[in-house]
Amino acid sequence: MVTNPTAPTTPIDTTDTSGTNNPNVGKANTDGLKLIGKATSAETKAKLELYAREDLYPGMNLLYIAAYDSETEALLTKGDISFMPMMKMNSGMEHSAPVLNKVIGAANSNGLFSGQVFFVMPSDAGKWTLKTTFKNGTGSSEGEVSFDVTVTQNSNRMMVSFMDTTTTERKSIFLSYALSENPKVGSNELKIVAFTRKNMMEWPAADDLIIEFEPTMPSMGHGSPNNVNPTFTSEGTYIGKVNYTMTGKWQLDLTIKRGTQLLNDELYFDYTL
Repeated sequence: MVTNPTAPTTPIDTTDTSGTNNPNVGKANTDGLKLIGKATSAETKAKLELYAREDLYPGMNLLYIAAYDSETEALLTKGDISFMPMMKMNSGMEHSAPVLNKVIGAANSNGLFSGQVFFVMPSDAGKWTLKTTFKNGTGSSEGEVSFDVTVTQNSNRMMVSFMDTTTTERKSIFLSYALSENPKVGSNELKIVAFTRKNMMEWPAADDLIIEFEPTMPSMGHGSPNNVNPTFTSEGTYIGKVNYTMTGKWQLDLTIKRGTQLLNDELYFDYTL
């Protein structure tokens, strides 16, 4: 059973990796994170370390950068990071992917800069490069580095897409089941982030959708009560509640509308607790 909320749910802040301040101001707190790569920006005299919570996968990936002065090794906490993923496909065609860059002028309490990157396919189709721009607030300089990254298909279905045939542009819409933390048995935040592929390089947020869902456990033949359909908050993000009543593989059947017009009712996410 799914209900509609009376008011939007406020999205939680996903910039911190924990709720405590970093006790060591000379080094970023990367506990629980996986090192993805390292690069040095000559323009900003900064060593950049790229971290994620797990192996990169199609869908929303929370990415973190620890920045250090390349000469003194001091932790850099003033500035901004922006990500630009690029895929060079085996066919030779190139395209980017959606991002949500959080520009706040400083690292979080763990000494990390962060952003969200939504890879739309695994590396089997080509090669992903993550272009990363760092604005060093200490020296007022800017530079770009590139990380070669591998995106692997995990066991969960976290990214889906369809072509919107209700408009003359016939653009594709991509939706990601975006986890701020690992779900548990019981009520969990359901965050879905939606983008329109305007062209191969532009992915504006899709802010005009109505998203409904129904959770089921196909292997057991049942669903769950007390779910809340996600509603729009900002930047293509829709927040609701999903109730996982037991461990196992769950399927979230989606219905996508614009106003009263049905866009798609054949998509689903799946997630195994």
